[in-house]
Amino acid sequence: MEGEHCVVRRLPKGERPGFGVASAPVSKVSTRTITLEIPDSLAVSDFDARMLFAAKLYERGYLSAGRCAALVGMDKWDFIFKLDEYGTPYLLPTWEDWQQEKDTLNANHNRRHKLPDSTDQYSAA
Repeated sequence: MEGEHCVVRRLPKGERPGFGVASAPVSKVSTRTITLEIPDSLAVSDFDARMLFAAKLYERGYLSAGRCAALVGMDKWDFIFKLDEYGTPYLLPTWEDWQQEKDTLNANHNRRHKLPDSTDQYSAA
């Protein structure tokens, strides 16, 4: 994890970013620098850009919360608490989690709204 970082810098007006990605080994982890050209009119801070990028990496499962926190330059728990501000939940439910939740809700709904046994009054008279 040491040596991992995300660099976001504003380019001087008129300068275009290069399209190549440079990689260099740092201990056992190789890193690359990604340069984003963000218009000043967008008013996104460097921290917000790094945080948005790290939150999306976490959401997609590319990196753990700890590694994403290191990319942003913050503590793991601070990163976890900030995730919600960037639209990413800390606990990412699986399809099975959603199915179980749906089944539980349906069972609770059916239990609460069960019709009494005397519904036969609407049967053929």
